[in-house]
Amino acid sequence: MTDVVIRNLQKSPSWIVLVIGVLVSLIPVFLPGYSAAWVLFWMLAVLSLPWTLTRSFTMRLTVFFCLLASADFAKRLVFLLDDQAGFSQYVIYLFPYLYYFIVLLLPWGLSHLRHGLPRYQIWVWALIIVMLFNTWLSGSTSIIAKAAATALLILPWTIILIAAEHPESIISVGRALVVIGILNALYAAFHWVFGPSAIELRWMQSTSEFSIGASHLEAFVSQRYGGVNVWRPIGLQADSFTLALFCLNVYAMAWMLRVQRRMSARIFYFVSVFLLGGIMLSLVRTVWVAALAMIAFYFLARRFAILARPPIVMVLMLAMFFAADIASSMLYSFMWLAGVIKMPILARALTTGTLEARAGSINAFVESLPRFLFHGYGLAASSWITSKFGGFADLPLNFGKHNVVIEYLWYVGAPGLILFFAIPFFALQSVWQACSRDGKVHSDFPALAAAYVIAMYLTGLGNGGAFLVPNFFYLMGILFSAKYHSRNVA
Repeated sequence: MTDVVIRNLQKSPSWIVLVIGVLVSLIPVFLPGYSAAWVLFWMLAVLSLPWTLTRSFTMRLTVFFCLLASADFAKRLVFLLDDQAGFSQYVIYLFPYLYYFIVLLLPWGLSHLRHGLPRYQIWVWALIIVMLFNTWLSGSTSIIAKAAATALLILPWTIILIAAEHPESIISVGRALVVIGILNALYAAFHWVFGPSAIELRWMQSTSEFSIGASHLEAFVSQRYGGVNVWRPIGLQADSFTLALFCLNVYAMAWMLRVQRRMSARIFYFVSVFLLGGIMLSLVRTVWVAALAMIAFYFLARRFAILARPPIVMVLMLAMFFAADIASSMLYSFMWLAGVIKMPILARALTTGTLEARAGSINAFVESLPRFLFHGYGLAASSWITSKFGGFADLPLNFGKHNVVIEYLWYVGAPGLILFFAIPFFALQSVWQACSRDGKVHSDFPALAAAYVIAMYLTGLGNGGAFLVPNFFYLMGILFSAKYHSRNVA
């Protein structure tokens, strides 16, 4: 049905542009505080139209990830125009998700109504259903917050399913995001040398009351930190963590292209300098550790293939949960060094994040488990959702200890947490089965896949569920499609 509509639209794109033009001309009259955002919204729609109207699912996926990667910078451009409402930035922020639901998810879903579910899809759909069940049956959050959580935190998990059916898309998506990743690193370097530009300053003035990234910039401008007053570069992203995580995911994509012989060694090393440089400039210690862990684990698993076996990876992830608590408690005792170090950047790096808030995760999990054996509060209880879309859940301060395991226990209960770990397990199992024969591994893909999962999980042990972004879901889908990639890997 949706494909029929797209074919009809292909016949008369000029009419679409005309209608959009009329709508844009009316916006400043009726919504002056949102005029810049809506004009930019329709400009993005027009720019993406030529590729959207093709029948290539790969091209639409590429457009979606490019829109997603540039949305945070695009929303800052809104405030170059005077008297724009702070919340108008979400018109731009939500555009990539709207594009995904209409252009990708809807046609994909309609085309699968008559087909049964492949085995790997059962685990993803089971987790989505558990998430929806917990979110919508919870009485502690508003309907608006539940709808926002569904659209922005739950349904993006379906990207796994779409990516798994279009594994060839990693060539187009990966190359496009590598270019955007390099631009991110270059803009982060600009921030490092010259500080925030006028674009970031105008954005800060309008959104610092509710935007985390803008509030960090406001603290820098107002000298809130005194002698240790360093603004961490954000590149084209919303904040420093998002920049670091984006660069890490794109680095993993580039590495997969290299392993599949879709990228030369020279280009891969060139790209790696920029992406790893972007991670360094972000001053996000969790992602520093994750990047080092991914590189180190890859070479270890390449040398000792048993480390890439899914059961071994799961055991290591369990051990990492305990190790993270112990490490944060030990490192916290050295935080006093930040007060005596005279280098502001190094001192700021040592005080970034609160290790104290991350300690005690083992006790928090043991104490919480009996309460959530069957259900949780749902994803609408996320502070990210409630701070932006309203609603309230009576949750203790720092209930999740910045730890994805505890956080998701509170959101989806023990059943959902089990499914949460089942997805990377079966994704890695797919890779292992596709790349091993007669008990021997015949490619580097299992080592890279295991290293990537370990790295993302490490960010979750320090920053909660913030790593659960579309890029992560996309690469999980690529792992599920390992049989396709096993034909190309070395």
